[in-house]
Amino acid sequence: MPPAEQPIQLLNLLPNEEAKRKRILLEAERQCNVQRDIIQDIPPSTPLQGAKFTQSILGDLAQFAQKADELNPALDLVAYKQAWELVVRKPTSMRTRLFTFDSRVLKVLLDQGFVWQKPSNLDQYLVSGKGRGSRRGG
Repeated sequence: MPPAEQPIQLLNLLPNEEAKRKRILLEAERQCNVQRDIIQDIPPSTPLQGAKFTQSILGDLAQFAQKADELNPALDLVAYKQAWELVVRKPTSMRTRLFTFDSRVLKVLLDQGFVWQKPSNLDQYLVSGKGRGSRRGG
């Protein structure tokens, strides 16, 4: 008989020292501009994530791209948005942000849905997205 499944303990990869845990959580809130109640977990980043994040902080945006598509006017926009929100909800990688603490790159898994932007035109959208990958917590 397989052992009973135990629930995953969130934030279990943070240090046991309460003061340091608190500092990490406060720094995640500050850098990611989020409230504590939507932080689900803070695991370490992978070496590749850490390297790409560091590159972006140093100004190397070669790994970032912007894509804009024109939607068919007949598209059911409400259903389209609901579908994308479901896509973002499932994989944790779509709800993860990166931040630094004590020279380490950590991930913050958020319990947050998709945040829709509402630019008035394509040019405004493209300008608003420039450099977005180069800030911490974003």
